[in-house]
Amino acid sequence: MKEIGVIVNSLQEDVNSYNMVNCLNELSKTNRCYLFLLENTKNKLVTHANFSILQAESLFSFKGHLISTSLFNSQCCLNSLCAFKKYLYLNKLEWMYLQSFNNEQVSNIFLHEEINIISKSSSYSDILTKLFKPTIGTVYNWNPDELLKVIE
Repeated sequence: MKEIGVIVNSLQEDVNSYNMVNCLNELSKTNRCYLFLLENTKNKLVTHANFSILQAESLFSFKGHLISTSLFNSQCCLNSLCAFKKYLYLNKLEWMYLQSFNNEQVSNIFLHEEINIISKSSSYSDILTKLFKPTIGTVYNWNPDELLKVIE
């Protein structure tokens, strides 16, 4: 039984959050799953959750597979000393739209030896391989079977 934790800034009423929650629901049938919320705001789930939703502070003592979902929460993931393995699930090429990250900060995250990059598509994987380093796999729209294969 794996422990799988996902870090999100907040939950949105969008397709990505819906797919992520459904993926964790499916994985929670055979694994222990957790969602770590960084923003201390009232969030509305787009579907029922069969897993634990915790405050951000809890992620620093988490000992399982820790998946970040943005550049910002990847920095939190890197600061988690207990995590078994650390991943960045790249659902969008967010660095192209962020003004708060410079090139050095972005490169430090993507090139960090502890971060394993998971892309949402083969085209994203090609871009990341050319710019930074090869991804460890592709998981389309939080597919639970694909995610388990990639993090094994």
